[in-house]
Order: sequence, then C-alpha cells, then structure tokens
Amino acid sequence: MRHLNLSLFYWVLLISIKPTANADIYSYHAPDNTIHLTNQSKLSDKHYRRTVKTPSAYPLPTLSSPNPLKYQALIRSLAQQYQLPAHLINAIIAVESAYNPQAVSHKGAVGLMQLMPQTAKRFGVKNRRNAQQNITGGVRFLSYLMKKFNANLPLVVAAYNAGEQAVIKYRGIPPYPETRQYVIKVLSRYIKG
Repeated sequence: MRHLNLSLFYWVLLISIKPTANADIYSYHAPDNTIHLTNQSKLSDKHYRRTVKTPSAYPLPTLSSPNPLKYQALIRSLAQQYQLPAHLINAIIAVESAYNPQAVSHKGAVGLMQLMPQTAKRFGVKNRRNAQQNITGGVRFLSYLMKKFNANLPLVVAAYNAGEQAVIKYRGIPPYPETRQYVIKVLSRYIKG
C-alpha cells in the first residue's frame, strides 16, 4: 500500500537521521532539482544552507491533541477506499490542525485537513467545519495528488501545502520555507507511523 519510490527512499534516509535537540538541518539543492537533507553542514560547499534552525524550536503536534481516536475509523475506511496509507492521512491532520476540527489558518483554511474554500468545493465538501466532510475532502484531494505526482510523497505533501501549481512551476518542492518545513514534518510523522 505504501508506494516507495527512489525519491522517497532518499527522504526517508535523510529525515530518519535523529538530530540532537540543538542540531540544525541543512539542505542541498542538486542540479536535477532534488533536495537532500542532512544534519551535517558542508561549509566548503556553497550549495548547502541551513534549512531548519534547531528542530526543537519547531515541535510537531502530538496525537494527544483534542481526540484523534474518534476519527480513526473514518480515516481507515477512507484510506482503504482511496488506497492511501492511513499513516499519511494522520500525519497530515496532525501537522495541519493537531486534530482540532475547529482550526482556522490565517489564510482561511478550515478544519482537520485545513481545506481552502476552492479545494473544498472542488472535492465535494459543502461544510468545511464538518469533520467527516473535511477529512473526506482532504483524502480525495490527497488521492488526486498521489495520481498527479506518481505517488512521489515529497511532491504530494508539498502540493498539499503549497498547491499543485507551485510544485509544477518549480518542478519540485517550492522554495518556500513554510512548505519545506511542512514536508519534513509530515514525512517525519509518516515514517514514524
């Protein structure tokens, strides 16, 4: 059920490095537009730069937030229906809203999966504040992105955050710090299961 491709393998390998509480994460943008992450700075290479300062300053939301257990039956059912990993759906919800169905972003995204109005409409959500509709719409969007980006999880997750057009425009993860940190957070959660 998990579609691991070569690109994801490198992300898994690099993200799974357990940095110390005060370590920095560095990124390297290769000529083929792939991004490599490491906890080792390459001071002699101008292409490496600090991406995330002290990971402890960016804590991941925990599953102890509101009540994630009440959504698990729906998440498992939708994961099976849309052939997606339930761990991925949970990772996105945890990072997007920390399982708060009333979450609203400063950009206007609403609910557990933080749907914008146009995304909600596109995927059949009439009430973004309804947890079941919100998760269903978010999973439909995620399924669409999995097909569009050939199950390349870093690109799928980046598109969920920044929009599919941004990923297409930059031919990879957009150079937005928020999106790059979001991809790291979601994939880290996904890998940990």
